[in-house]
Amino acid sequence: MAGRVVTCAAVRAEPGAAAHPNGKIYVWGGYGSGGSTDALASAEAYTPATNTWAAIASLPLALYGPATAVGTDGAIYSFGGRNDGAYYNNCYKYDVTANRWTAIAPLPVTRWEARALTAPDGRIFVFGGWNFSIPPSVGSEVQIYTPATNTWSTGAAMPAGLFGSAAGVDAAGLMHVYGGITTNNAPATTHLVYNVTTNSWATAPATPTPARAYTTGLAGPDGNLYLFGGDDNIQIGTAGAYYSQVDSYNPATATWSNEPALPVALTEAASATTGGNLYVVGGFNSTAQSALYSIAVVAAPALTSISPNPAMAGTSVTLTGSNLTGATAVTFTGTSNNTVTTGLTVSGTGSSQTLTVTVPTGATSGPVTVTTGGGTSNGVALAVLTAPTVTTTVPSSITSTSAFLGGNAMADGGATVTERGVLYSVSSTNATPVIGGTGVTKFPNGSGTGTYGQSIIGLTPGTTYTVRAFATNSAGTSYGSPISFTTPLPVTATPVLTSPANNSTTNGAPTFAGTAPAGSTVTVYLVSGGTTTTL
Repeated sequence: MAGRVVTCAAVRAEPGAAAHPNGKIYVWGGYGSGGSTDALASAEAYTPATNTWAAIASLPLALYGPATAVGTDGAIYSFGGRNDGAYYNNCYKYDVTANRWTAIAPLPVTRWEARALTAPDGRIFVFGGWNFSIPPSVGSEVQIYTPATNTWSTGAAMPAGLFGSAAGVDAAGLMHVYGGITTNNAPATTHLVYNVTTNSWATAPATPTPARAYTTGLAGPDGNLYLFGGDDNIQIGTAGAYYSQVDSYNPATATWSNEPALPVALTEAASATTGGNLYVVGGFNSTAQSALYSIAVVAAPALTSISPNPAMAGTSVTLTGSNLTGATAVTFTGTSNNTVTTGLTVSGTGSSQTLTVTVPTGATSGPVTVTTGGGTSNGVALAVLTAPTVTTTVPSSITSTSAFLGGNAMADGGATVTERGVLYSVSSTNATPVIGGTGVTKFPNGSGTGTYGQSIIGLTPGTTYTVRAFATNSAGTSYGSPISFTTPLPVTATPVLTSPANNSTTNGAPTFAGTAPAGSTVTVYLVSGGTTTTL
């Protein structure tokens, strides 16, 4: 936590506190240096922009330990509380514009050190707290206040009673109540999660040790839940163990982490968040405190879109989202060469920040995330275009002057295959043919994926060739493996003499008949007595 900002006008332990959408923090009630008999009704507002406090209208009743909330109607609410031996079910609404507190419908039962959270539909949920009804008990009740009708209803009871705990709403709208004191009057590490939609409870990972009573905490601007200080359940005005420990819970990973400690150990403090900062105000450490402490929290980045989509490696894409300032990495789907860590310049403010990066060579289709000091964003899907996948078919039907050559465009790489075919060349001239290469002949064969082939004629007999399939899309051209084949030399047929018959005799000049390849010249030889004569 950062150092002291400025002291309140009054020391306050167990005050009520709430951050309003107008950017101010409102603090009321609590008890002063006189302990439990010194309940306060005064109230004040802190303006972070000027680092100043100003008095506002006092609460109608002096009390400490109320549950607090800001309604969707812009009003600030205070539920129950205590004044020494008196426990209250009194509830009040503060109008920020009119600077006026107004009594509203009381809680069904008295409540001290309960916690309250507001749902998006405007209802306010009050959890647990100490119930001083007969017999006194740690409450597990859930009371639901509807501002529009000024009425109370009941929700599903907590699995375990808690008071003096922390509470916050996560990004999914789930309400967390954690730490505090359990029904056996001991500090708790209990962590309960309430689903407003289903009116049901679940448990979550326990808070870090030591277990702490009279804590405070809330949901931060980074989406994490925070737990500040606390004690070992000592009684007011007596010695005991006070804690400066600060912990945060990440709902997305369901893990707790230790954060920088408070400058001093505090119990019975209040907390609020506005302008990207966490604030802890008042509290108790041997005596009631008046300090306000703050720490800047870097909210986790959030992405909404990426364009153009699809895109190719080596081209630029623009990510749009919020909290991108201070980006340290943009990670694309892939196993290597898929992260960009330099040249990360963010433009814009608020929820429309942009970050332009070049798609790395190792990127494949899938989510893209941005990492800042506040964490790693959600992923936005990017289709990464690649050249097609193609294989070369083994040549077949090879003759001295022709062969059947082809390939298989197995995948289009995310973009239409606009041309495919085969390339071939004399191996001694070019053993790895590519389009436009030396001595390379290109034979296109349609488009799209699938197998293809064609007969190639005009080859030279007795020659070794290399063939290679290719396929092209908007991302580029890919090639299959080179495969070599050799055209055979022509086969010369042997002439066959059919007449006269061997060893036959004739008077006069013989007439020869037989078969031979068309257009060939036939020479007849006479072999007699070891002498060969050309006829």
